[in-house]
Amino acid sequence: MAQLLENTLLGGAMILIVAGLRRLLRDRLHPNGWLALWAVCLARLLTPLPWRSPLSLCALLGRTAGASSALTPPVDPTASHSQPAGLSPLTVIWLAAAVGSAVWFLAAWLSARRRVRETIPLEKSDHRYAALPPGTVLREGPMKGAPLTFGAIWPTVVLFPGLKAPELDYVLAHESAHVRRRDNLWHYVMAAALIVHWFNPAAWLMAALLRRDVEMACDRAALRALGEDRRAEYARTLVKLSTQAEGPAFCHSFGQKKAEERIKAIMKFKKVTFAGVVLALAMVLGLTVAFASAPPADAGSQTEPPVGIPFDLCTPENRASRLDYDAERDVWVDHETGAEFAVVADTEGCPDAESGMVRWTIDMGDKGTVEVWGYESQEALNRALAESTDPATEIWSASGDMEAMAALGLTG
Repeated sequence: MAQLLENTLLGGAMILIVAGLRRLLRDRLHPNGWLALWAVCLARLLTPLPWRSPLSLCALLGRTAGASSALTPPVDPTASHSQPAGLSPLTVIWLAAAVGSAVWFLAAWLSARRRVRETIPLEKSDHRYAALPPGTVLREGPMKGAPLTFGAIWPTVVLFPGLKAPELDYVLAHESAHVRRRDNLWHYVMAAALIVHWFNPAAWLMAALLRRDVEMACDRAALRALGEDRRAEYARTLVKLSTQAEGPAFCHSFGQKKAEERIKAIMKFKKVTFAGVVLALAMVLGLTVAFASAPPADAGSQTEPPVGIPFDLCTPENRASRLDYDAERDVWVDHETGAEFAVVADTEGCPDAESGMVRWTIDMGDKGTVEVWGYESQEALNRALAESTDPATEIWSASGDMEAMAALGLTG
């Protein structure tokens, strides 16, 4: 959940920044540049692993642990012993809503496919196929939202009956651009983001803006094929067909209701400039770096262990040199034996808090992992093992790990 919260907070902030830039610089950047920025936002939301950058805002603001550490709740040192394993209530709520969202999107996709299949397929000899890429299926019927394109791998273009030239030429050029660009893939990736981040309003804002930018980028591609001198007729066709209802989910419809922004962009059609390309690349790179997490502390460093963790763990001297601190996982690692020691900084709840005991997590390889309470020094541990009344002896003996611990070189 910590990584999910990091993604949704930093990804949401990135979306709001892009939305603000889009409002200020909408006509100065090619629609494909905005799509590149939305792609970075989607990657930030959906990447399961943390992004790390020493130049990120988190790092520059001095957050040594990064956003994920700030969002991670404090760990109870006795949690593994006193609380049953299971999902937290918030996790259950998120998971239930995510499953519900997935079911809703699947139902919407199945409904759109059913309506597409209710239209009439046209013969391959139909002259309208000539304007479409190979492999495209052309259908015709009074489907709500037509003309439209459905599907990304095996795309289908649906026309409503009676569509004649010149409007037919512009519609086919537009839908052909959708097919060549595989624009419907945006629908599927966006649906995945909304399923995972259903609770984030910024994700739903991106879904609306992304759909508009996909259409404007497709308009540009269609006009490049038709010729810039036909943009006025193209815009008039868009106005005429914009009275049609919006298409179903997972479809790109030519005549969407909110066509005003697209018409303005068409009439301001400009060729891609070198400055525009540089600006787009700079914005993509800047956002990617700025909204990464702060890098973790250097693993393997023994000179600056976290506050509250004993520095003299596993003394005497011949043992201390074998330990490296892994800040990312908050464990000490014996690089000769491979044993890992998870140190509990807060001793509240330990069997003997006054003695400075720590919880040692020992990796037993094929036998799994065991957690036992022990003293912070080898010498103190050996003394405790010699006294049968000592709490540590009882715990170690109850775990049955003495032989294995001796094999790892952790007992005297």
